[in-house]
Order: sequence, then C-alpha cells, then structure tokens
Amino acid sequence: MEIKVKCNRENCEFEYNGVCSYGGEALMISRGGCLTFELRIADELNGYSLIDIDSCQYGKKISDTEYSYIQCEEYPNSVVVRESTIELGDYAQDDMESSVSRYYDSIEEMKVQYPDCYNQIIAECIFEQEQVLESGGAWEFDTVEGAESFIREWISIQVLRNRDI
Repeated sequence: MEIKVKCNRENCEFEYNGVCSYGGEALMISRGGCLTFELRIADELNGYSLIDIDSCQYGKKISDTEYSYIQCEEYPNSVVVRESTIELGDYAQDDMESSVSRYYDSIEEMKVQYPDCYNQIIAECIFEQEQVLESGGAWEFDTVEGAESFIREWISIQVLRNRDI
C-alpha cells in the first residue's frame, strides 16, 4: 500500500494507492513545505499490519477466509480495545452483503475492483460493525496511549503463543 499526501497552502489531499494492507509498506509523502516521512508496517508486529492510524487498527491474514483484527475505540469516558477473529465461512452471504453495503455497492463489484483482497475487505467491514459484546475480547482504558500500548503488547503475546504451537 502506498499512501501519499499532496499539500499546498490552501489544502492537503490524502491519497493512497493499493488496498491490501497485509504484507505491504505504508509510504506517506507530502510536498510543498509539509512534513515528509515514511511508515514501514510490513510484518512489523507478528504479521499484523497497521490498517487505520486513527483507531490504531491492526489486522492479520490467517488464511484466505480468516482474519484477525484489533483496534481501540474512543468513548466519552473511556477507550475500549476490542479484538476479533473473523472467519468468513461463519457468515451467511446476506450478512456479508449487508456489512459491505455500508461501504461498497456489492461484493460482486468489490471482487472486480479488488480481485486480490476482497475477502480481507469483507472481513474488515464485518469487524468494524461488530458491537463490543460480539467481539472476541474487549478491554477498557483511561487513555488512548494506554490502549495503544496494550495493543502492541497483545500482538507481541500472540508471537509467543504462535511459537509455542
């Protein structure tokens, strides 16, 4: 995935090329006097890639139909971290279509537009619409920093669990 930021004094345009985040790099570029930097996320944390900076959302492809996600969500008095593993085989076609319809016209259109990673996008849409009680795990924190620290620690623990298998 390549992320570019184009800036001038009036506005900044955010643009990215590529959709699949797994195993890729994020490259953020800005021109016209704005900050320039690169963010490399490929396999940085046990195969988990940073998908959404705002929610500190990480995802990992387990198989062609199974994906693991973890992110933090801000509420008025707390920050909740939730994680879940999405196995697409556990969802009816109508449920997947419903989840995707908030972001795309249809799964068929998505398959044409993103033939290499449409399952990833479907799983991410399902994850983002799950309620906290439906997810595999949820933890509450006072600050975003505490939640982000927990996410990195949680991912590193997954590394240890995977080595024991």
